Amino acid sequence: MIDLKSSKKAYLLAKGQIFVIRVRENGRSRAMILNEGDILGITQLFGNHITNINHLFTKTQIECCIFSIEQLEDMCCKFNDFACKMIDILSKRLSKTYNVIEHLTLDTSEEKLLYILETLGYKRYNVDRISYTHEELAQLAGLNRVTVTRALEQIKSIPKNYNKL
Repeated sequence: MIDLKSSKKAYLLAKGQIFVIRVRENGRSRAMILNEGDILGITQLFGNHITNINHLFTKTQIECCIFSIEQLEDMCCKFNDFACKMIDILSKRLSKTYNVIEHLTLDTSEEKLLYILETLGYKRYNVDRISYTHEELAQLAGLNRVTVTRALEQIKSIPKNYNKL
């Protein structure tokens, strides 16, 4: 069971997909998807705070490796390959975060939604078979559910060979 509030642990997602929702003090929320190879709780390596995650939902069956922060630090010190892999994971996450910030702040609603769909592996012409609810997509894209529904209808009406978006 994943429990980020009670102790300092990191969870290496070995199999599956997790939908994570963080809710800020002002009530606004931000969602993200963690996939195989991602680590949950890793920010505790860099400070004494526990990540403010309010909701975790598994999208598939998951398998996790659980490490205490002390074990993770020890493994990074003892095994150079492991430390390099951790740096690689964190670098990719940082790069992905910058990319998400750029898209979610500068794009139109349709472009935001298309970006999120593409990062989830969907193509514009395949939006009828999405395994995420409109509410989940809204949280991932920083939109409300009604806007996602409208944007999906707009995207569905675009011809398949049209490449403006």
